[in-house]
Amino acid sequence: MVSMNGYEAVLHLATGHPDWMPVVREALAVQRQSFGGEVAYAWVQSELQRQTGGRMPGPNLKRLATYGILQKSDKSWQKYRAYYPMPDPPQQDPAPEQLRF
Repeated sequence: MVSMNGYEAVLHLATGHPDWMPVVREALAVQRQSFGGEVAYAWVQSELQRQTGGRMPGPNLKRLATYGILQKSDKSWQKYRAYYPMPDPPQQDPAPEQLRF
């Protein structure tokens, strides 16, 4: 994948997988609230369920990592929970608002 900033990565994801845009929005919300700025699937799923009543379109956050929106961390919790920092969150904030999801 070509290197792009967070904003461009979100726009690229939106063109191919618009069903993941609510996940990006909730990942941003979780990232702002989390200690260390990392997110985990369970946290994003919980926030998505609380905010929209919706479910994740996939079983993990690897799609967001593939697009460069998140990066997989070396940290894990008992090898079951992967943590993902968001490398470029300020650049990503405008994209969800412009896409109006």
